[in-house]
Amino acid sequence: ELPPSIALLSSLTTLEIIGTRIKSFPIEIVEQMRKLRSLQLIDNKLLVGLTEIKLDGHSTLNSFSLIGAPRIKCLSLRRCRKLESVDVKDVDALEELDLSATAIKELPDNITNLPQLRRLLLRGIPSLRRFPWHKLHRLPDVFCLDQCSNGTVNHHCSPQVAQVCISDSRLFYSFNKSTNDLVRGGGLFKSFYVQVTSSCKATARKTQDEEEMVKTSKLH
Repeated sequence: ELPPSIALLSSLTTLEIIGTRIKSFPIEIVEQMRKLRSLQLIDNKLLVGLTEIKLDGHSTLNSFSLIGAPRIKCLSLRRCRKLESVDVKDVDALEELDLSATAIKELPDNITNLPQLRRLLLRGIPSLRRFPWHKLHRLPDVFCLDQCSNGTVNHHCSPQVAQVCISDSRLFYSFNKSTNDLVRGGGLFKSFYVQVTSSCKATARKTQDEEEMVKTSKLH
């Protein structure tokens, strides 16, 4: 076990737990480390006492890695406003990922294709400059990418409609021919709502009852 007393290391900025035989530890340990900037949980194959990681609102966390954690089902880093870098791999049981209201700049290629991922929330992420459209094989049932909300309110996201609201059309630059073919074949965006706006302030208010949800199997 990881001893709870480690939380008393009040000046700790980096915590790496790599390749251990640790079976469990209370996630509250990390919540209490108010100067922690980097957390890496890598190849701890025996970690069975932890099925969800919620570090919502951690004020100093800048980078986070979760690799080789086969039992984690939920990861929430919502409102970690200094979080810029996330690395998530070999987490085949992960069903829900919330990175809303963070400062992430790039979403790793593999995340959207995680086999059990059913819910991916990316609200209020104005720093995002790259999304791996070119690597997509699938989208989670619930997919919300919204640069313009503040990410603090849990608006309902429909499992039937992918929702994308961005302020910079360059976020679509990696949307290549193979991705387009997936859309045309009905593999992606069977129903979707997409908005590109020059001002995020315009979307702070409700968009006319979600305006009109576009329901189509073609994207031009």
